[in-house]
Amino acid sequence: MKKQKTKNSAERIRALLDLYGALLTRKQQQYSRLHYIEGKSFSDIASQFRVSRQSIYDTVRQSVTALEGYEKKLKLLDRFGKEQPQRLPISSTQETKEMLSQLKQALITIQRRILHEQVIYNTDWLLRELDNLISLLNKE
Repeated sequence: MKKQKTKNSAERIRALLDLYGALLTRKQQQYSRLHYIEGKSFSDIASQFRVSRQSIYDTVRQSVTALEGYEKKLKLLDRFGKEQPQRLPISSTQETKEMLSQLKQALITIQRRILHEQVIYNTDWLLRELDNLISLLNKE
């Protein structure tokens, strides 16, 4: 049973990395992806980066804590589940181009704001923007 729980936990962390990995520091992203996605041990990662195994372990644990915190606040994994979202029906090529253009602009706006603020103290605006994107995707 414990092995199954560990497997499910690793799958969850991989899903969280896919959703929120860009919000982690560069080192957190590297170490977490090497461990959870590529399956490398803490010792292997430590020798690759010439740091202690404990340093790798601590960074990966901090990453998981941060990812779980993002999920607790944003609930994207809960909203979309572990499966890939279904493709939405789109009636025309022009409609597709317009929707992609709107999505691109919205994502650029979010990216600029995150880069400008560096640290997100209030997630209300981000949740609003994500809800807008979701409603745009749900248009038929």
